[in-house]
Amino acid sequence: MVIGATTQPAADFGAALNADSLLGLGKAKADILGVGKANPSWQNVASDPLAIDSDGDGVDDNVDNCPIVANPGQEDDDKLIDNSLPMGSVGQPDGTEGRGNVCDRTPRGYDPDGDHVGYLDDQCKEQYGLDPNGCPAQSTTTAVLRYLPKQKRFAGVVRADYEQCVPRRTVTVFRSVAGPNRSMGSVKTTAVGRYSLELARRAPKGKYYAEVDRKWTLGARCFYVRSPKIEVR
Repeated sequence: MVIGATTQPAADFGAALNADSLLGLGKAKADILGVGKANPSWQNVASDPLAIDSDGDGVDDNVDNCPIVANPGQEDDDKLIDNSLPMGSVGQPDGTEGRGNVCDRTPRGYDPDGDHVGYLDDQCKEQYGLDPNGCPAQSTTTAVLRYLPKQKRFAGVVRADYEQCVPRRTVTVFRSVAGPNRSMGSVKTTAVGRYSLELARRAPKGKYYAEVDRKWTLGARCFYVRSPKIEVR
């Protein structure tokens, strides 16, 4: 048995000798397997890398917009607006461009005004707002007034829909009289909305109320309010 023998007859082999061949050897013929003797091309030897699907969602990592969390649907709500603002704009780029919703900290688009409402949902895109639509909230304010005769002071509390509307509100206590009502003084609310107005002497008998000023705060408009009247006897 001769290993590597060709199917070429001996007579033909001699005829293949000619001046054009290297050392008189002719071109290689097919071997017994039908495969040519020429060196193979590296393109034929190399193969594509194995497909990897790290999160097991049926989408290969090289095309998966979130290869670490399964998202077979590849949802990407802000795909069409990613990178749509000039470089250097506030909130752009936010580092989530090209990522699917489950891997995107701003899945509804970048947040130019920093109010945590994405560009697709923000109706006031350039104004910080506490309302779910991204606009400044309209905050209702309520106020309670009490009188503490032994301590010679008025006290109360201011409440609002948004905590930003509670601290540092100006509260003025008035006495209802004929003509312009008389101011008994003004104070500021504490961080939790409480206030206290001390008097030099006991308050005269009559009816009193407190007024709380309007206030603009970050993300909300805080409305003016007047407390219910109380009677000092």
